[in-house]
Amino acid sequence: MEWLQNGLLMAGVGLLMLANLCYVRRTQDLHGVLLFWRRRLGLNRGEFHCQRIGIVLILPGVVLRYLMLLNVL
Repeated sequence: MEWLQNGLLMAGVGLLMLANLCYVRRTQDLHGVLLFWRRRLGLNRGEFHCQRIGIVLILPGVVLRYLMLLNVL
């Protein structure tokens, strides 16, 4: 079960990094990525979907980690 948790977390973080890398390569706006909480990113459709899939993969990885810490799984 630990391999699944680590795989989900790594895949999610990898997709988030890929989306941000594609955005920086397209716009040359590294400042927008560094200040991501200001909603400055104008992601195109592919970058947006890649970012959302990364978030969706991270969430179950975090839930699995907490369940394993609580000895539920």
